[in-house]
Amino acid sequence: MAQPTSSPKPAPAPPSQHSPVPSSQPQPHPPTSILSSPLAQTYAHIHPLLLLSLFALRFRALVDDPVSALLGSLAPLALMQAVFVIVCLPATTGGGSGDSGLGKGRSGGGSGSAAPGVSGKIGVRKRIGGAKVIPALLSVTLPLILGTPLLSICLILFGAPFTTDLPATTLCAAHMSILAGTSLIYVHGTDGAVWREIWGISRAIDAVWGATVGVGLGAWFGAVPIPLDW
Repeated sequence: MAQPTSSPKPAPAPPSQHSPVPSSQPQPHPPTSILSSPLAQTYAHIHPLLLLSLFALRFRALVDDPVSALLGSLAPLALMQAVFVIVCLPATTGGGSGDSGLGKGRSGGGSGSAAPGVSGKIGVRKRIGGAKVIPALLSVTLPLILGTPLLSICLILFGAPFTTDLPATTLCAAHMSILAGTSLIYVHGTDGAVWREIWGISRAIDAVWGATVGVGLGAWFGAVPIPLDW
């Protein structure tokens, strides 16, 4: 007697119908916070007071001779900003100065008759120089080179004299570039996605981007009393 044949089972639905479709829009980068060390948390509150103290000490000279006062305070301001980013902010990781690079430096410096303690000190120096000091120098230099001309044009478009007082306008733009750009370049480097968020004003306010917004708002509200002198 023949056995009844079972009917074939229907084919399962393709999984692509229920699989989530990845979004084509880039995800926003997480906000940047001050480092959690006690030194960083303390200096993050001291640094604004130091900037205000520098302004208060140079205010009379700024009124009497703006060009000399701005030029003389440019180097102290750059140094203070460099110290702030080194102590309080995480450096960008795009420079190849991570643990792998540090390990290569140690292996290269530890060959020969060097003691383990000596090679460890060399590795620490390389780490401090490569991961902190060099990005800090670049984060001060790049805003001066790239940001000063751009902000000078912006200041002129917003009412600064075009035919006179150009040295004072340029030095003012240099100060603004250091205040606004040092932390951004130190933390984000030249990451195009982050800078698109910054230029599009779509980045979340954090310790770095908020300082840049503060520089812009301070310049904007600081220019409000200028027409009262005319």
